[in-house]
Amino acid sequence: MIWAALTPDEKDAAVRQLLEVDKLSFGQAADRLGVSRNSVLSVARRRGIAPANPPGGTLAQLAAARPESRKGTKHQALAVAQRQEPRQDPPPPVDDIWRPLPGTVPILLEYHREGQCRWVVGPMLYCGQPVGQPGAHYCDPHHAAGTRLPERKEP
Repeated sequence: MIWAALTPDEKDAAVRQLLEVDKLSFGQAADRLGVSRNSVLSVARRRGIAPANPPGGTLAQLAAARPESRKGTKHQALAVAQRQEPRQDPPPPVDDIWRPLPGTVPILLEYHREGQCRWVVGPMLYCGQPVGQPGAHYCDPHHAAGTRLPERKEP
């Protein structure tokens, strides 16, 4: 049987036969048909075909077998995580970071050259100040602004 040559109805019938009548798993049906397991899964899902014997039993059986001690642990862990203090303060407001440095004039993108700061200060505008070190991309103040951690305020 060549899967690509089958019509959608023939594919449905083949998958339905293997899953519901022959009671094969998705992987076993895929092996019989010579296709991937995902091909069989997608046909079954689109057509509402479920395997006759899902692994581990039905959803109701699986839910009944779940130990009581596991119920609610996800919510308890989330509550503990929410009570913990954040590791750092939020970053400074965006407006402060993206303003040009005092006393500088931004340059247009087309006039930007190697050795000038690449910090974006507006649409198509760069800082343009000389970089702090050879091979660096930013001037010293912008390098510091881009790599510093926000200062922690003590309560």
